[in-house]
Amino acid sequence: MWERFSPRQLLDAQLDGVQRKLERALAGVDGDLVEEAAGLLGRAAAAACERPEGRPLFAGYASLPWPYDPQLRLWHAHYLLREFRGDGHIAVLASEGLTGLEALQLHIAFVPAVGPVFRATRGWSDDQWNASLETLQGRGWLTTDDELTLTPAGRAYREEIEGRTDARNLPAYEAVGDDGCGRLLEMGAMIASAVLADSGSPFPGLIPDG
Repeated sequence: MWERFSPRQLLDAQLDGVQRKLERALAGVDGDLVEEAAGLLGRAAAAACERPEGRPLFAGYASLPWPYDPQLRLWHAHYLLREFRGDGHIAVLASEGLTGLEALQLHIAFVPAVGPVFRATRGWSDDQWNASLETLQGRGWLTTDDELTLTPAGRAYREEIEGRTDARNLPAYEAVGDDGCGRLLEMGAMIASAVLADSGSPFPGLIPDG
């Protein structure tokens, strides 16, 4: 792929698509609200950028320049925080000794809606898939049903992983405090509603994390 496009060209194409999407979707949203949300989220992302250790994907995005446009600053801050949590989540999963497939199957059982997409795009063979299922069932985390279903012990284990991931995420959001986080939730709901209501193309690069 790098023979046809440079990383910079792909990143520029993504930002161009994001900008067109946001300009259309947020046309009816108060610009001051977008500015405020970008400012708060930017503060959280800037705090995260002070803690890149052990987060390789996040560190790569943190090295990119911040866009000038408020809507793109909002997007960039969101992407940084997404990868900050994502890398922290992977660190927790790896510390548990889970394989990539075991972690994926536990995630699908925890959030069933993502199952069809994740299985179709990861390329695991049926033999690999079934062998991993047997391992998780043997540990008492999945039932023996045909569907991926967590046992009570499996749900408790998966919730513990989420809790540890959230704890690793705290340095970013402590920068805006409880009031700032509450305000971000309020504004985020309005912005998300506008984006989801837009009938155009979806966000480039908007992939469920696991």
